[in-house]
Amino acid sequence: MSESNSWYDVVTSGSKQLLQGDLVFDCSVAVPLEYPNEKNTPAQRKIFDVIVLSQSCDLENSKVVFAVVCPFFELSTFMETHATLFKDPSTNRFLGRDAQPGFHALNPVSISGMEHDFLIVDFHNTFSVPVKQLRDQVSAMTTPRLRLCSPYRERLAQAFANYYMRVALPTQLYKPLGSATRPPNG
Repeated sequence: MSESNSWYDVVTSGSKQLLQGDLVFDCSVAVPLEYPNEKNTPAQRKIFDVIVLSQSCDLENSKVVFAVVCPFFELSTFMETHATLFKDPSTNRFLGRDAQPGFHALNPVSISGMEHDFLIVDFHNTFSVPVKQLRDQVSAMTTPRLRLCSPYRERLAQAFANYYMRVALPTQLYKPLGSATRPPNG
């Protein structure tokens, strides 16, 4: 790694190392065309810019065959494709505060030659991509790539976990300790 700023590191071209927080541009993802109810489900290849969400230790120690990735978009593209969600300009400020579950904002990239506007990660569309495919793609790159730095990488992982663990529970599941009644289904 050579040049960096507080949010991103630059990974040299040809590196096969794949870690959580790696940004992979133009990643080919198989998207099922119909509900997978058969052994061979037809799929279509689509191209996305993705960020790796799988844990680095799992990737480094070959504990996973498929990596979890989510697409990301530059802010301007995101605002065009999600115009109905963000009609009111005042809602835009919530993106940076993680007040919009399902989306996570990353700072702009200011590294010379790799500049990007704010990046918005979309947790609504999560994909599994073979680790071998991702490693082959990043190692074949002839230009450097970006990696999200710590603690922003961990913050992304936390936002992803918070999105998937949201639970709609009633205000009180059962009576407090010392109550004569048992919890439901208890």
